[in-house]
Amino acid sequence: MDAFKNPFWNLDQVIVWAQTRDQELVRLAAFPERHTLEIAAKAWRLKERAKEKSRDIEAELWAASGWEPPSQSDLESRKMENSVRILGLPPYAFDSSVGAVQFAWPADPATLALIEAWREADREEQEALQSLFGDRSRSEEYVLVDPSFERIPEKMKRLVRDFVARPEVQGPPQRVVFHSFETEKYTLFLLRSGRLTSTGNLLGETSSREISSADWAGLEILVSQDKARLGVWKIGKVSHGVEGDIENLRVRRDKILEAFPVDAPKQTLDQVLRDAAKRRDGTLTQANAEAIARTSFVFKDREAVRRALVRLGIQGKQGRKKNAKTPRNSA
Repeated sequence: MDAFKNPFWNLDQVIVWAQTRDQELVRLAAFPERHTLEIAAKAWRLKERAKEKSRDIEAELWAASGWEPPSQSDLESRKMENSVRILGLPPYAFDSSVGAVQFAWPADPATLALIEAWREADREEQEALQSLFGDRSRSEEYVLVDPSFERIPEKMKRLVRDFVARPEVQGPPQRVVFHSFETEKYTLFLLRSGRLTSTGNLLGETSSREISSADWAGLEILVSQDKARLGVWKIGKVSHGVEGDIENLRVRRDKILEAFPVDAPKQTLDQVLRDAAKRRDGTLTQANAEAIARTSFVFKDREAVRRALVRLGIQGKQGRKKNAKTPRNSA
């Protein structure tokens, strides 16, 4: 059967569909031997191409979730951090916290060029480049005599040499906090709320059963270090040697398509008002907001507009108050 039309998808298929709406990548993610990081690299490129064609899937996800989106500079930082983390390039320091990742990163052209080359490389070249920087205990110069160095193309070899020979970056490192959309976290929210439904096998059991929203309250989605694929574990009990606490996890395809539609959904009130405020220095009067909502066909009532302005933190331009009339003296 066509993997895209299969009534149940695995977690990697769910995530790449949410991120790209690309049928071919969903088919690729059906193969268990394709690693999550490989699929993620392809998904990033597809998202960028979709954006060039005027479909911002990242913005759609933020709007559907109701979560507060980041600034564009934060999104760029997220893309760079992901690439650096995957390659393991020193001397970057990472500090994970709830809803954000912070990292110290003095940028330089040689590092930027190498990261971009990794993004565009095929799977074999990516793995070769990652293996070069896998041993943090040795100096960077040893990369040039590593056997894996000969497995990468000449163009990439030049970039690696430039990286090793790069001058020290001047100035203090920058501390960046970013909040790009976390698709796995949103998918987990949909599973816990019952908007997505799933089945799976408990360890040691041959028959599958429904994984209820109550079950999902005690589960988390992570990449297995052993299988290099997304798996499901009890919260705080992740083990790298097995597939997960729930095996053969499958999510209902029809529910996935409802949560992440094929076609771009119509704009929401929040999207319309947020975009309008950006064009007006972050301010909108109640009257202007209502008029914009009506012309964009997202107007429900005045109270909904007022609540949206408060929720989005959009300030209104205050008009001048009329002077109160002074009462005349009695005759």
